[in-house]
Amino acid sequence: RCAGLDYNRVLVLLAVIEKYLGVHIGMSDVYLAVAGGVEVREPALDLGIAAAVLSSLRNRPLPPHTVVLGEIGLSGEIRPVRKAQERLREVEKLGFKRAILPHQEIGSELGLELVRVKSVAEAGEALGLSG
Repeated sequence: RCAGLDYNRVLVLLAVIEKYLGVHIGMSDVYLAVAGGVEVREPALDLGIAAAVLSSLRNRPLPPHTVVLGEIGLSGEIRPVRKAQERLREVEKLGFKRAILPHQEIGSELGLELVRVKSVAEAGEALGLSG
């Protein structure tokens, strides 16, 4: 079940996670919800959704003070997101220290540790959730 997210997009994300991260989701119940009942259609959430699902399946928490953003393609690649610089400035104000994101141009004036990833597999490793 998912509330506030495009159900079909979530199904595709789950299939990509299963294929490229070697986890078996088919027999699991997956529940996703956006706080406040808001409808969100933002591809930059893809990697965050994948991180949350993988964290739950591995029964391991995500690293503290870490933000995750990126669109996931069908072959597991992480695509750039719009307005990444502005988004990162905002998460830095909120106290985040580290960002997992796609390879894309980001200014160096940010105080965040930027971890650039090319695939969901690399993101899983960067989050300490692989294998």
